Amino acid sequence: MTSQQASEVSRADTVSALERGVKLLHCFNAQTLSLSAAELANLTGIPRPTVIRLAATLCVLGLMRLTVAGDRYTLGPGLVSLSHAFLAGVDQRGLFRQWMQPLADETEGSLYLALRDGLEMVVIEACRASGSMLSARVDTGTRTPLATSALGRAYLSGVEQPMRNSLLDQLRQRHAEAWPAVGEQLQQALAEAAKTGYCISLGTFHPDINSVSLPLRGPSGEVFSVNCGGAAFRFSESRLVHEIVPRLTELTRALAQAMGGHLIETNKASAV
Repeated sequence: MTSQQASEVSRADTVSALERGVKLLHCFNAQTLSLSAAELANLTGIPRPTVIRLAATLCVLGLMRLTVAGDRYTLGPGLVSLSHAFLAGVDQRGLFRQWMQPLADETEGSLYLALRDGLEMVVIEACRASGSMLSARVDTGTRTPLATSALGRAYLSGVEQPMRNSLLDQLRQRHAEAWPAVGEQLQQALAEAAKTGYCISLGTFHPDINSVSLPLRGPSGEVFSVNCGGAAFRFSESRLVHEIVPRLTELTRALAQAMGGHLIETNKASAV
């Protein structure tokens, strides 16, 4: 069993109340800053009385809080200390920024480093060129979908087959009726990654943004995704393949070596 697999806890070992509480926290994002108990119930499928009890507990812990009007909830300040503790624990995070920013400036694009959380990728470092004309609104803490973003697809291409199969099963359930189309595109992307070692997104995450991502494995077995891209008219498929991929590969390999990990050679094994 790899360290990646060992880090996955069996659902039989989880506490359902805690799991549902965390589910409430995941309802908030940069576009949804406050939610009522009824809205939380609709989003999670948790009964409204249970939502109210869970939210009250999270408020006491400082992870959520009531608005001044007292009828809606927002995330609480307690999450800030948790996020700082997490980011401080990411190996060589400062080194990532130190090396990522120059490439962002030189390519006039954006560089992102992400880890998986559930069925999404969470950006833990973001660097963008100061003069970039167009970039997606992606910052530290931004979540991108595992199935449809280059970051997510690169992650899936980099994990071992048992983990990939488990995540694909979960994604199939998550996307339900949309899975035939989503799944076909994902399988094509993984098959391409098996040949090339990278995943390209041509307007998939944002209609005007093209990018490419590579996976790397950290010293503890965790899989990161590194992404470079920008405005589609500047980052054509040809430029991504012939200019960005070699430079991003060189950067990713250097970063992996610096943190005691390694670049994942996905093109040496089947991805599907």
